[in-house]
Amino acid sequence: MATMAGSPMRPEWSGEGWCTLGAGSIFPAGGHICPDHKDLVTSHWPRRLELPSGRWSVACPCGWSPVPQRWHRLVAALWEQHLLTETGALPAAPPVTDPEHRLPLAEHTEESLAELYDRLWDAEADVPELRSLARAYSVDYSLTVPALLVAKTALESLRTRITLDSRDWAADKLDSLLWAVLVGWNCESPDPDHVHNDIDCAGDQTLWTIADQHNIPTDQVMQASQHRWWIANA
Repeated sequence: MATMAGSPMRPEWSGEGWCTLGAGSIFPAGGHICPDHKDLVTSHWPRRLELPSGRWSVACPCGWSPVPQRWHRLVAALWEQHLLTETGALPAAPPVTDPEHRLPLAEHTEESLAELYDRLWDAEADVPELRSLARAYSVDYSLTVPALLVAKTALESLRTRITLDSRDWAADKLDSLLWAVLVGWNCESPDPDHVHNDIDCAGDQTLWTIADQHNIPTDQVMQASQHRWWIANA
């Protein structure tokens, strides 16, 4: 917080390139990502799933999903293990259904058998729930998609209208917050090799500079940054 406010405890501590984790992932309290792991985390952004059987899993954009767990906090550790596997720090685990890696019946314990029964009960409980869920999703999809497309068009139109206006959007506090959410003060270049500078882009500290001019509280700046991320990725 001190770094983002422009007053780090040590000069060598820099907040440049750091990102804020929202509360919509498997980490309820949110958090922050360092520049070295920003691309890795965002490409495997985890979404916690509460299954119909009362257990928990994770939906990863890459398609990975762990075996359902009784406690939702366990899925965070499994997702972190998944990231280590993706980076090569850990070897890939064999598929659960791979016959060569199945535990022989004589070596099963009460705990391992309980896990197998849990999976069986999960599957049995999922069948009727997933059928009704699929029907509900089909109906919701037909109703929601047109509304979302219209909202997307409206936001794009508003963004274009703002960028073509000749007024100084940094002069007023409310205007600066609107620009921060709908357009974004910071550079949003998708090029992984892009280096921020004062000539080709707005850099990654412009939002904080504008916030300092209007004495905007830190929490409001962070919230505006999160809202901008959601709109930009929508």
